[in-house]
Amino acid sequence: MKVCYIDCVTLNDTFEFKVLYVIYYDNQQVIEMSTTGAIVINRKNGEQRIFGFKTSDSPVTGFWHGQVNRPDGYDTLAYGLTPQQGINAGLNSQGLMMISSYFDYVEPNTFEFGSEQAKDSFVFPSWSGDIRGIIQAKALGECTIAAEANALLEDAFMGSAAIGGNHLVVDKNGGLFVFEHCRGRIGLQDATLQGYAARSNQSLLMFHEEQGRISASARLDRKLRQQQAERQLASLKREEAELDDAEVIARLQTLVAGHVGQGGEPGSICAHGIRSGRSNSSNPHQTLSAMIWQVNDKVMHYTVGHPCSSSWKKMRIA
Repeated sequence: MKVCYIDCVTLNDTFEFKVLYVIYYDNQQVIEMSTTGAIVINRKNGEQRIFGFKTSDSPVTGFWHGQVNRPDGYDTLAYGLTPQQGINAGLNSQGLMMISSYFDYVEPNTFEFGSEQAKDSFVFPSWSGDIRGIIQAKALGECTIAAEANALLEDAFMGSAAIGGNHLVVDKNGGLFVFEHCRGRIGLQDATLQGYAARSNQSLLMFHEEQGRISASARLDRKLRQQQAERQLASLKREEAELDDAEVIARLQTLVAGHVGQGGEPGSICAHGIRSGRSNSSNPHQTLSAMIWQVNDKVMHYTVGHPCSSSWKKMRIA
C-alpha cells in the first residue's frame, strides 16, 4: 500500500481541491457510504428555505470540493471522489440539488468472486459500472427542476446493471424526492408533502426481504444512522416556523458530527475507523468530509476531515 498526499489548492475562491489518497496494490476499488438528507423549511412569514446534507465515509481516498462550470449548461457547487467519475453530490445555479449514496443488499467483498453467491449477486472484483456520478453531473448541468432530473435518472438506471444507489433530488420550488435504483429496478419516493427525507445506504422502496441478508452489524449501522437523521429532520420540521438559517445549519452540523462511542461503532454518523457494519472493505471507514447545502443562497458548507473536529468552510456559486 502506498499513501500519497497533495496539498489543498484554491483558485479564485471558487475551487478547492484536496487529495489524500491510497493506492492499493490489490487493485481494490472502494464504494463510498453516506448519511444523507434534505429538508424544506416553511417559515411563518411564508418564506421557504431548503437544505441538504451528506457525510462521505470510506477508506482513505481522494476527494474534492469545488465549482464545476459547464459552458453550455449550469454551474454546480459540487463534491466528488477521485475514484468516481462525475459529481457525487451538488447544487446547481438553478437551485437543483442532487445528493447520492450507495445501496445494495449484499455487502461488497464479503465472498469470493466466481462463487455461485457472487454470480447471483452481480458482484464484480473491480466494482466496475459506477455511473452514478456521471449521470448526476449530466442532470445538474442540464436540469432545472426535480421532475427533469428524475426522468433522466429513470432513463439511465431502469434495467441497468450499474452499481445501485439513492439520489436525493430537491429543487428550488420545494419538490423533494428520493430516487432509488438497484439491479435494474427503480423506485421513487415523493417526500414533498412530508418536507424531509433521509437515507443511510438502505432502500425503503424495494428489496425489503433481501436486505435481511446483510450482516447484523450492517443492518444495525444503517438503521441507527437513519433513525438519527430522521429524528433531527422531524424536529426541525416541527419547529420550522420559528427557525432561522443559522439554527438549521447548526443542528445539521451537530447531526453529521454525531458519534456512537468514540466514532468507531456501527451507527456513528461521523466515522472514525469503523471496521464492521459500514465497510465494503477490509480497511476501516473514515468520514472524509461532511457537507451542508443552502439551496436558496446557493451556498455549500463543508469540512475537509471529520466534521466533529474540522472547521467548516463555505463556498458560493461565483
